[in-house]
Amino acid sequence: MISHRNLFNFIILILLFSFSILKADYHGRILDSESKEPLIGAAISIKGTEIGAIADKNGSFSIQYNKDNIVLVVNYVGYQSKEVIVSNGKNLEIELSRLTFR
Repeated sequence: MISHRNLFNFIILILLFSFSILKADYHGRILDSESKEPLIGAAISIKGTEIGAIADKNGSFSIQYNKDNIVLVVNYVGYQSKEVIVSNGKNLEIELSRLTFR
């Protein structure tokens, strides 16, 4: 017979496992829209949260979050900011355009 303590531990284990599965991995690259060069150091964040990442030397980033259908906000000095609605976070390629001054 299963004791109450063992049953409780089993339920906690199942819940923890379930929460770890629910995390989505959003990853991709941030590129210049004209040259297609990586934008090293571009800031990527999930709108409405404090969760974010910085693009590496290849323009690559990865963010884990527990929801689908998020809005990524991408910023880079000298470029127009961009908001991207994402439902599938695999192999994203986000291109930013340079700011033009008149």
